[in-house]
Amino acid sequence: MAIECSKTEKSNWKGKLANAGPSNQCQQGPHHKGKTLGTTKMSLGEFLGKQQYAHQEQFHKCRSPHYQVKGRPASPKLSLDTNPREYKHLNRGDTTCYSSWRVNQDIVRTTPHNIFIPVQTKGGEKLIHTSDSPVWKHHGLCYLVAIKEEYLGLCAWPKWPTVKYLTQINCKYCKDIKFRVTLDQGFMHILLDLSLRPSDPVGWSVIKSLAKTHCASALVGGEGSGNMINHIPLLDGSNYHQWSSLTEAYLQVQNLQDVITTDGPEPKAEGYDTWKKINGQVLGLLKMMVIIKLHYLIGDNAKTSWDNIKTQFDTVMPSNLQRPRFNP
Repeated sequence: MAIECSKTEKSNWKGKLANAGPSNQCQQGPHHKGKTLGTTKMSLGEFLGKQQYAHQEQFHKCRSPHYQVKGRPASPKLSLDTNPREYKHLNRGDTTCYSSWRVNQDIVRTTPHNIFIPVQTKGGEKLIHTSDSPVWKHHGLCYLVAIKEEYLGLCAWPKWPTVKYLTQINCKYCKDIKFRVTLDQGFMHILLDLSLRPSDPVGWSVIKSLAKTHCASALVGGEGSGNMINHIPLLDGSNYHQWSSLTEAYLQVQNLQDVITTDGPEPKAEGYDTWKKINGQVLGLLKMMVIIKLHYLIGDNAKTSWDNIKTQFDTVMPSNLQRPRFNP
């Protein structure tokens, strides 16, 4: 179907085509060497095509893709030799989910020789992870050696977690490495071993297997009870859940847990002298592990004291706060 135009309309289109774009006559300059360009002629289709391209270019210039990084190819994972501040815009072609990566302004340029990542524990303690002083050297955090460094600053990591707790960590947080899991006096310890072979049953598969046994409630983070008693915080009321789990685990290792879970025998009953001795040990331990202002909660026996502390501070947390933060 042909479109008929009057002579006036044709002349108007010719004028628009002639005036389209920048000036048709280029001024003489040092790069033209005295030559003058002639008038540019284009058809109506070419004119409309250029106009549409110009609008699209302007649109994308104002609304550039949120994940685009110019000059950077798509990477399957965030490397430590790049600046995290440059990853505010990431390529959409990346297969890894970067929506969970939150740029921390305290993180400086990270390279294999210069790693500086702030790490926070669930107890509120703030640590710094560096190449010379890795965070997994701290007591209760040895399991972080098997966590990818780029995720250390995204979560509040608990000290002395249980084996079952480690199985709840998202697999994208875990390093694909081989490590040995040792058991010493009821405490698990994660240790890197370069002599391990790929066929050895070690690594995260061992953690999952242990979680299905009686070791599911074992604490991970130390090489024995001697290290742990020095790192149980004093109870001040705000850290009850951490304090109670560590204290109860320590009593289990020392075979003293029965005195806080069951009532003692009658004074003339068999085994009363043994119970009285153990009760005195646990009472002294509880007094040493709470602040002075809370000594009024310590009663005549260990079970009463333990129940008083639990009644005072064991409050049910909202479900949204209890949920682990492994899927931000």
